[in-house]
Amino acid sequence: MTFVSSARNVAGTLLSVVTLWIAPAGISMADSHEPQAVTSDNSSALQISYETSLTSYQSFEDTSPIAWPTANQRVAEIGGWRTYARKAYEDRKRQSLEAIEAESQ
Repeated sequence: MTFVSSARNVAGTLLSVVTLWIAPAGISMADSHEPQAVTSDNSSALQISYETSLTSYQSFEDTSPIAWPTANQRVAEIGGWRTYARKAYEDRKRQSLEAIEAESQ
């Protein structure tokens, strides 16, 4: 038996094992997406609601291009790239402090 045919046998065996392992999980996952009615002693059904995270999605709106000197001037008026970096740093610092306060309560 050559190395190539041996490698093909091993690859085929691994593919079979992975397929057998994944297929039942895929079937059970597909079945779990459908809501099941759960009843209690008085036969009242459980109400399930779902809201997608895409309800507040805002699509990309292309802006009209402007001349690069004008764009650079606007960035300079705002404070340059350091202003953007400072804002991102301050936002992360604030979020970290809020998380620490929430954990301590």
